[in-house]
Amino acid sequence: MKVVPLEHDLDKARDYLNDRSLQIGRILPVGDGLLGEFFATGSSFVLVKGRVVDALFSYNGGREKLAPTAWFRVVTDSVSGLREATRLVEETAVAGEKTVLRTNVFGYDKKRLLALKALGYTVGASLPGVVSLDGRRFDYHLVYKDLSSRYKAGVQRSYAKPGLYNPAEVEKAKTPKLKVRGYRPDDRPILDKFATHQNVIRGIGSGVFEGLYPWQPGDFQRRVDSKQIFPLVCEDELIR
Repeated sequence: MKVVPLEHDLDKARDYLNDRSLQIGRILPVGDGLLGEFFATGSSFVLVKGRVVDALFSYNGGREKLAPTAWFRVVTDSVSGLREATRLVEETAVAGEKTVLRTNVFGYDKKRLLALKALGYTVGASLPGVVSLDGRRFDYHLVYKDLSSRYKAGVQRSYAKPGLYNPAEVEKAKTPKLKVRGYRPDDRPILDKFATHQNVIRGIGSGVFEGLYPWQPGDFQRRVDSKQIFPLVCEDELIR
């Protein structure tokens, strides 16, 4: 098998993904924008067997400190393609000193879940009934593999541990009148302030120490404009 960067053959990758769009939770055809959202150029690859695509996968190194964690996504119908793609991302994760590797599986994709378990992956958490297909409800599984045994010496992160940051006291509203509504453009200044605050960044990551680097001002709005996020706002109507 040969590994090719996705950007070298976008058309072939998009066609391959469209025939297997259920594996990323989609039914309608995938365009270039959605392809880039799930498989970003620079971190996504096509696994080619002869002249035929055997798998499409991506790798994200993450920035978590306490338990260095990487994410990956694989689309394939082939057991050999899944085995080779996971082998490549595991080697990449170990080279980057990651101790945990994670991915997700939709409950209706039972063969994939069994195949990943056979490769040493474990279901870390399941969200019951959040996936819908053909009028039926399925679980959403978060699957991981512990890579710590791959290292001759333990990988330690002494600068990342519980209690590293002191808690900050926040005064509670005296008589709040709360309303949940959709995000509006005039919310941007205050939400930019929230989105770049260190304590908020700690809370919205995939772990206590994930995403310690603040977003740049305006980055939240960029995510809204590109439809990466769809915010709701809880507003105190008395003080706006």
